[in-house]
Amino acid sequence: MNMQTIKEIVIMLGIILLIPVAIRYGVEIYSPMPDYKYVLEKKESERGVAQKEYDETLQNYQFNYSIANLIIGLLLIIIGNCIHVGYVGIALIASGIFCMMSGSYTYWHKFGAIIKFSVIVSTILILIFIAYQLGRLTKK
Repeated sequence: MNMQTIKEIVIMLGIILLIPVAIRYGVEIYSPMPDYKYVLEKKESERGVAQKEYDETLQNYQFNYSIANLIIGLLLIIIGNCIHVGYVGIALIASGIFCMMSGSYTYWHKFGAIIKFSVIVSTILILIFIAYQLGRLTKK
């Protein structure tokens, strides 16, 4: 393995790992993740209300995080297919898949069966389409 290949692999790993982290902190800018210390610092008589507020804020954060990951993940997969620098395209596609999995996992228990099915099937279809396009391009 030559130095150029190692550099490409390191860049790919950096892209794959940093994009989801950037999404997490990007979501926190407009939808902060609640801090459970808020509940623990309340008096015993106020904890029920504080717990409810915490749960609502957490649910809102998880929903926003999931939607952002699903949308950005889909866009990354599409953009990764269009990038002509092979290892960057691969990294974007892998990061997109990772983001979609992360986004789905975070709020999956709250999604209805139709949304779960739609997310999985649409992702599979997009990946099949990309694989088809890549196969078609390599045969030329």
